[in-house]
Amino acid sequence: MLYIIPYFQNKGIGTTIIDNIKHLALTQRKSVRLKVIDGNPASRLYKKHEFIINSHK
Repeated sequence: MLYIIPYFQNKGIGTTIIDNIKHLALTQRKSVRLKVIDGNPASRLYKKHEFIINSHK
């Protein structure tokens, strides 16, 4: 689970974490998958990092 407390949101912390996770996955030849609740404001962050929505629940 990834959660950034509101005081630290919009400061690039989520981006840094996602970039590091993606880099680690790439070096280990792994994929990264997310489960996000519909309407979650963090969806913008994931779209910014080119995650693709496969299904809605």
